Amino acid sequence: MLALIKNLRTWLLEDTHITAFGRLLSVMAKTFRVTLDTDEKAAYLLAVDDLDFEAVQYACKQIYRQETFMPVPAIMRSYAREWAKAHAQERQPAPTEQQWLRLREAELEPGAIKDFIASLWPEETLKEPPPPYDQEAPHG
Repeated sequence: MLALIKNLRTWLLEDTHITAFGRLLSVMAKTFRVTLDTDEKAAYLLAVDDLDFEAVQYACKQIYRQETFMPVPAIMRSYAREWAKAHAQERQPAPTEQQWLRLREAELEPGAIKDFIASLWPEETLKEPPPPYDQEAPHG
């Protein structure tokens, strides 16, 4: 199965995951009493090759729990994407300091900044809203 799809490799899955997926797929086929040839196994792999292996494992578990017949590859992918969507926020990198400052700046209107400064220093009221922050903060 690996040799058949080596040239189509776009996946996050590693070779060890592909071997494990082959075993999961074989057990699934036996459970649903179907025989899958090499091309059919490759189609299942191609359906999920760009997803994390944890998502693929989740898909297999959901298929065992919810399906009564061996599903087509797209159904397996939909279960895997369900897991990926639920875990997407965990995998997003934290914003950089610059991105965080821009995000905070976007949340505040210039009038709110002016009112806040006036509440701290009533004698120091701003005539103009503060300019946008566009430099890295000094470290040190």
